[in-house]
Amino acid sequence: MDSYFNYRINFFFLINLNLTKISFLCIIIFRTIITISSSNWLRIWIGIEINLFAIIPILNLKISIYSIESTIKYFIIQAFASILLLTFIINKSIFFISNNNFLIILPLLIKLRLIPFHLWLPSILEGLNWISCLIIITWQKIAPIIIISYLNLSKSLLISIILIFINSIFGINQNSIRKILAISSINNSTWILIIILINENIWINYFITYSILNILIINILKNYNINYINQLKFFNLNFFF
Repeated sequence: MDSYFNYRINFFFLINLNLTKISFLCIIIFRTIITISSSNWLRIWIGIEINLFAIIPILNLKISIYSIESTIKYFIIQAFASILLLTFIINKSIFFISNNNFLIILPLLIKLRLIPFHLWLPSILEGLNWISCLIIITWQKIAPIIIISYLNLSKSLLISIILIFINSIFGINQNSIRKILAISSINNSTWILIIILINENIWINYFITYSILNILIINILKNYNINYINQLKFFNLNFFF
């Protein structure tokens, strides 16, 4: 019975969370909600920035040289995307092209880790713990995706961009499960953007299903301390597993 309760606690990743880290996690949640509820571009940018600063302590639940390196990379790339977004917002009238917010979507695609702005994600997830990986590939997608759905973009333009992004072949030769999850995240983000073009309500169900599956998978990988594909051969896997 004790082992059962310990398993359930591990499932929600609450063992290593102290009050400070829970507070930062609450800030991330509330700032994301406020960001997607804002009607002003400047407020959206402020919400994204606060979310960025709040996630830094979460990425270092277990401090190591690898997590610090990944956190610095994540901060630099996200800060660069935020600077681009602020620049395009301030100069929107100058960069307005054919009645499309094309340049505003570029920093949002960087934050979504889509091709050709995807190369940094696998290396960053490789140095983080499982809960940090889960937050980045699930919750951190919500604000950029919803903001993109707000933009009055030409469907033909967005489809032409998405067709460049669709890829699954990068995960074929990968041995690290974190990198495979990163590439899966990139691919699923592409499908979410395609679904937004079809029906803006369906993508929510898709994203919820994707998030639940990631929670279940990462919970198994965390409990069994599995980091690479070749480690699976050391486990006597039953059908349910």
